[in-house]
Amino acid sequence: MKRSIAQLKEWFRRGKYPTEAQFADWMDSYVHKDGVVPLSQVENLTWLLNGKFSASRGEALELLMQALRREFDRHKEDADDEFEKIENNRQALVAEDERQQAEIDAQQAQITAAAGQLETVRKLLHSGASWANIKGAFDGLGSNYNSLWALARTVKTFLEAADTSDATINRWQELEAFLQGVTDTDSLLALLEEQKNEIGKEYVAYVNEQGEQLTEAIGAAHMKDIRALAKAISVKSVTWAEIKQLRDAGHLDDGTLYRITDYETTVANDPEARSAGHPFDLVVMALDAGTLSERAWAMRSARDTAGYFAGAKLESWQVWYCLDNDTTRFQWADTVTGKGVIYRLIDEWGNDCPYDFKNVQFKRCLTSGDFVDNVVDDADWPNTHYILSPSMNGQADMTADETDYKWLYTFTYLEQMQDVRDASLINEVNADFESAYYNKACNCNEMQAYYIGEFIDDTTFATQALNNIVLSSYDEENGAAVKMYGNKWGAGCFNMTFHEHCYGNSFGVNCYCLIGFKLYYNTFGNYLQYITAGEGVKYLNVTGGIDVKHFVQNAHILNGTSGKDSKNLLTVGLPEMSTVCRYVGQNTAGVLKIWVPADLV
Repeated sequence: MKRSIAQLKEWFRRGKYPTEAQFADWMDSYVHKDGVVPLSQVENLTWLLNGKFSASRGEALELLMQALRREFDRHKEDADDEFEKIENNRQALVAEDERQQAEIDAQQAQITAAAGQLETVRKLLHSGASWANIKGAFDGLGSNYNSLWALARTVKTFLEAADTSDATINRWQELEAFLQGVTDTDSLLALLEEQKNEIGKEYVAYVNEQGEQLTEAIGAAHMKDIRALAKAISVKSVTWAEIKQLRDAGHLDDGTLYRITDYETTVANDPEARSAGHPFDLVVMALDAGTLSERAWAMRSARDTAGYFAGAKLESWQVWYCLDNDTTRFQWADTVTGKGVIYRLIDEWGNDCPYDFKNVQFKRCLTSGDFVDNVVDDADWPNTHYILSPSMNGQADMTADETDYKWLYTFTYLEQMQDVRDASLINEVNADFESAYYNKACNCNEMQAYYIGEFIDDTTFATQALNNIVLSSYDEENGAAVKMYGNKWGAGCFNMTFHEHCYGNSFGVNCYCLIGFKLYYNTFGNYLQYITAGEGVKYLNVTGGIDVKHFVQNAHILNGTSGKDSKNLLTVGLPEMSTVCRYVGQNTAGVLKIWVPADLV
């Protein structure tokens, strides 16, 4: 059996004679080097894991890198298209050059033939030949002569024309400008070759220019993506109104983190609940231009001038947040002054509630006597909740002043039954527990959401509502908070109050109107109503009903009712839909008894 260091030292002091059992306990108190150390015994493991890079931020970074890859691929495709266009233009220029060269060669052949025939005519004219011979030479010119004449007239017309909008005229005027300064020693082929080389130079220059522009474009796009990544890693500070306007207009920067610097939890539509108004900032991420992720982060706010959250690790919190004050989703949404709704929060101690339990408080009335149990008319339950005075002597006093009340947190520490503090922010040292993790006064409590049917604008919605569950602890003698950890509430648990030293309890589906005192290691089944468990109730399995039409209800479990241990629970079977209150307890022989007091009269 594992023993404390102090106990072991006491057994093995000088002059002591440890027994065989004490030697065995000494060995069992340490981990052998060949043994495996359980994860639960690794010091600070939870804190170290809380400090790791969160999965949501890793997913966001992966989305950014995917966007960068898509942008790069798009630029690459654009570059490939531009190079393909340039190559097509080059090939078109080569083809056009070859076509024009063929036309020039054909025209040159015609000009050569005509020149020969004209030379024959000229010689005949100068030689004094007969008209018949000269006429025969002209007749030999035939269509070539007619073509040359028509060409000359066309050239003359084009060169004298002033209509510069005519593409053909412009082409001939360019030809005229080209021919100016050409000497009779320049051959047409040489001139065309020179022009082809010039065209080639211009083409190469064009390709180089386009390549540089494409390179610059790709580089600029890359830098844009790098800037976007840097922008995403940094955080933009905005107000709630500003980010809502950006979201609604579709002007969010994809992947960017936004810090909402004026967020404050508010509560509406529930007279039994309010917000304490302790400020902290929220950080949300834009998934695209019009969408925000509802997975958020908490950060300490400059507005927290009193240092309310100074001892908390807000950076370790997990937050689920909706930007809209949507009453079809959240019954307590404030459509007037609200700045969105936190509908789930997990703190650094594993407390997990479907609302901002660091701010939301529930109303509890003070009693005028020592003890109030739940033996009241069923009609009082939905509207009446009690805080018990500290003496806990078991005497019933049904009077309560509902004008005298306090606002309690889900996890409340009442110092001297006066000052209300959030027990989830208290870290008390308790010698009963060696693990630093369990020195926390409040941890590992999990609560599932509670839903109601809301009829809005002729439509019924399954709307999440506040659970109205309170665990309150106090220590009148020592003024120190007592333990509240490991409690788990199933879906639909509502309107429950537990006092002092509650831990290791599990509550099933649809349980409400339950009161308990110093509960630990109990299992409560589904569909329970109006159940009170007294002080020291432990190791019980209270079975429940089968559905919402078959609740187990109206029972009072007496102080000290207990099973053997956490592995041997004592089963308490209660009838469904009871109209009278049954009492549950153990007789002097330890046998479980369930009875109705009036039946004994």
